[in-house]
Amino acid sequence: MGEIDNTVSEQILRLRVQGASVAQACALCGVSKSAYYAHADKNPKWQHRMNDLKGSLRFAAEVLLRDAIIEEASLSAAQWYLKHRHSDT
Repeated sequence: MGEIDNTVSEQILRLRVQGASVAQACALCGVSKSAYYAHADKNPKWQHRMNDLKGSLRFAAEVLLRDAIIEEASLSAAQWYLKHRHSDT
């Protein structure tokens, strides 16, 4: 579980795009999380891509949730949103 080469870094990126966590992507690619973070520290552009990905995945999830609430009139999606995003407690 040593250094991450270009092939593995692209595999990790593809897995993260598909929704894998850092731990899951590392396990599937046969690298340690410490190798992942060391690679990110040495490669700021790659780290930036990973950070952008995190934001884009969150945005995609928010769009799906919004669509479920507005377009599909999903009561369960609306209840989840109210419970997790706008809790009074």
